[in-house]
Amino acid sequence: MTYILSKSDLALVSAFDQGWTVNDEGACMRPDGTRQALYINGGYARFDVRYAERHRTVRVHRLAALQRFGAEVLFTTGVCVRHLDNDKLNNALGNLVLGTQRDNYRDNAYDTNRRARDASREICRALNNDTVRRIVQRVASGETKISVARSFGVPREAVSRICSGRVYSEVTSIVYAPRRSSTRGRKLSDSQAQQLIVDYHTSARSCGELAAHYGISTAAANLVIRGMTYALTTAQVRARFEKQ
Repeated sequence: MTYILSKSDLALVSAFDQGWTVNDEGACMRPDGTRQALYINGGYARFDVRYAERHRTVRVHRLAALQRFGAEVLFTTGVCVRHLDNDKLNNALGNLVLGTQRDNYRDNAYDTNRRARDASREICRALNNDTVRRIVQRVASGETKISVARSFGVPREAVSRICSGRVYSEVTSIVYAPRRSSTRGRKLSDSQAQQLIVDYHTSARSCGELAAHYGISTAAANLVIRGMTYALTTAQVRARFEKQ
């Protein structure tokens, strides 16, 4: 697919051709060697240039990417500029790499989740022991974690971390035990896979109920029933029910 340059892209190229650059530390420099004044919009550092008799916005991170990787690479369909440290204002040349829109989305999602976790941990560390004990008591009495979280003005994750023993275990005496799937890696014998298909077609039990009965996940049971696993050993059984 041919990449069609937008007016913003053309303004970016024009600014680069006129001498605007980004140094190794990420500072934007004017053609005369002085530092370019910037403003922030949408989390990104920008400045305006005159192009086609209008003021156009140039994003500094794209100017740096054009300078580092070249127009042929940057202006390719699906390519976007990523910040390795997820700091949109850190436009140091070594902090920029190219990736896809999916990569960029994952970076932003990871950064959002990371900041939420960090905030939750900071709040957890700020709670006193008496508050921690009351949180555990209210959850133990049957109150929902989200209700307790709202009552104490803390994130739900903070309540979960306390009640699971991940933090303040010395106060609550709760031993943290990471959850592990009891069905992960569980395999069926050929005869069990065949019987699973028979049970699915002849009993009223759902795929989830059969999965629990055979000690596997619902997804694994569904793959067996559809013939995506154990295909050879269950071919005759599946064929029998497909004819009905």
